[in-house]
Amino acid sequence: MFNWFKVLWNIKDQDLVQLNGVDYTLYLVYLRYAATLFAAITLFNCLVMMPVYASGDPTVNQFMNYTESTLNDVTVLNITAS
Repeated sequence: MFNWFKVLWNIKDQDLVQLNGVDYTLYLVYLRYAATLFAAITLFNCLVMMPVYASGDPTVNQFMNYTESTLNDVTVLNITAS
């Protein structure tokens, strides 16, 4: 399904201009850079943000105790029934 991306990743920009013209080449280069950016954002979210949000510990009086870190207040598992 994504075989076209392998070709797009390995071909030089000058060859793309000769094959497709300037307008299509700019769009394909944009797709290449957007895929790289979104892959980096996805890796960051999977490796850093998801463990942070899933590592909370629910406390009964979470609003009374201000000595805990602020990061502990934003985690998903810190939500209690009350």
